[in-house]
Amino acid sequence: MDRTNRELKTLIFDMELSYSLYFAFPSNKPQFLHSSQLHTRAYVPCFSWKWAHEAKARVMSVLDDKKQFKNDYMNDYALAVKLHSLMDEADIIVAHNADRFDIKQANTLFIDHGLGPIGEYKSVDTLKVARKYFAFEGNSLAALCERFEIEGKGEKPCWKALTLGDSKAIKEASVYCLQDTYALEGVFEKLRPYIKRYPSLRRPHEEVTECAGCKSKRLRNKGADFGGVGLVYRIKCLECGMNMHSKKMYKQR
Repeated sequence: MDRTNRELKTLIFDMELSYSLYFAFPSNKPQFLHSSQLHTRAYVPCFSWKWAHEAKARVMSVLDDKKQFKNDYMNDYALAVKLHSLMDEADIIVAHNADRFDIKQANTLFIDHGLGPIGEYKSVDTLKVARKYFAFEGNSLAALCERFEIEGKGEKPCWKALTLGDSKAIKEASVYCLQDTYALEGVFEKLRPYIKRYPSLRRPHEEVTECAGCKSKRLRNKGADFGGVGLVYRIKCLECGMNMHSKKMYKQR
């Protein structure tokens, strides 16, 4: 993929996963479930995505192919192909708990369906960002939405019914997933200015002409720093507040 002379494509996505079903003896104590006890593997009932440069989020579920759903409601091959295509196209992938859950589950989905690995990308895990740069009382997506007054997470679907192929529960999960994607974008935009070394196509010697995050051209010079690479200029975005460095001073247009 030619990644020169264009903007970085940022994919914001969320995926839902059914329960895995295991055989186990009755017990009132925590049990270790071995892979030999597995009865039915989890499947992906739906996922939602949004490109940062677009206004609308979209959702895809196993209900989209009625005939296939009727024959095998756990067949998530079409979802795997679509998600693989989206992630392969992205330069930056954003999700909450992306590195420990969403991206790992996506890779598991791809290998199960014989799809190869996606291309190189940068992940932005908003859960990691919240933990690294802040001291919030809660770092869940719901807690961050409440803190930032972002309308987002709705009522959770019944995961037991969803796992057993209940179409109503899968529809509810699709709505829930779509809401999460919009909520995630709001949280991402709040946290993005604090991310140091945010991915950019701009080379260090090139002049800063716009914000690496929100793309605003309302910038201001904030002085100079002497670091390991010599003299660099500090430039601040007046829209989102992101700080950037450049070997060239920003020239007001």
